[in-house]
Amino acid sequence: LCRLNRIDIQYCPSREELHAAISQLLDQGGCSLEEIDTVMIGLNGQEPNDQIYTEVCSELFPGTQLLHYKHLFGESPSASGLGVYAAATCLHQQRLPVHLFVNPQEKEKIGLKHILFYNQIENKNHSFILLSSCGE
Repeated sequence: LCRLNRIDIQYCPSREELHAAISQLLDQGGCSLEEIDTVMIGLNGQEPNDQIYTEVCSELFPGTQLLHYKHLFGESPSASGLGVYAAATCLHQQRLPVHLFVNPQEKEKIGLKHILFYNQIENKNHSFILLSSCGE
């Protein structure tokens, strides 16, 4: 469906360490912050959990379309796997279904190349997966 370029896991990172980890992941994956077409985040509707996503994404990816998946799959140990599958399917089909949009007023992107998948639990365990289309 797509290529998994890089995976990184951080435990209890500071904000600066989060920024550095994402930058390093993208650099090692041959991608820049500006080349990320969308970021798929693990919003679960609980403010303490969701706040870190909105802060990090607004700092590093301003104006980048955000997707979410836990409203479909729930909060569970398998949610990340299902979210990665959804992101991989988006890259394979070269489309972003509106039901994944954090902001449904966004317009669908065409020509997807890179999706950054970002999940975290209790602001302790942060995981990042850089997915790219097979043509990249």
